[in-house]
Amino acid sequence: ELFAYRSWSFALFVFLGKFNNSMISFSTIATILTLITLTGMVASIIGARLCLNYKRSYVICLVGFFTFCIAIASAIALSFSLWVTIGILWIYNMAIMLDSGALTAGSVEASNDNDRGAVLAVHSMIGFLGGALGGPVVGLVLDLSGGAEEYNSWFWAILAMGVGSLLVFLIQLKFWNNNRT
Repeated sequence: ELFAYRSWSFALFVFLGKFNNSMISFSTIATILTLITLTGMVASIIGARLCLNYKRSYVICLVGFFTFCIAIASAIALSFSLWVTIGILWIYNMAIMLDSGALTAGSVEASNDNDRGAVLAVHSMIGFLGGALGGPVVGLVLDLSGGAEEYNSWFWAILAMGVGSLLVFLIQLKFWNNNRT
């Protein structure tokens, strides 16, 4: 989800400028995306801290669900005014990063000292596999639903991105429920 968002965000923002008849320059888009990325790093740290301070599976479950809900809101918001849409997409990026930080901190916390390197290596490999698949999946969704110039295509592309957080939610919900019983 994170890599898919980063891979396609510039194209999405160019589309939004055209869709809203508000031609924003490439440099403005680049500046906005830079700010979005920087605030995302802060969200990642917050996600890690939440996971370390509260029950790991609970935090990851809630953050995954919240991020999926924001993905839905982002897809719906594509038809809103340009700056409202950008604001919601900004929140979506922060939610993705909150999710990422919580997952990484959860992996660290779940591992024991002797296995931590191996656990983080597997965590990274799974993350990079998802990253390698995320961008092409979004491109495929765009192609199959009409192309990058169509509102409906971007709607489905953002929902496809959000599936990553939905999976996180469903997997962690199982762990959370198992730990409560």
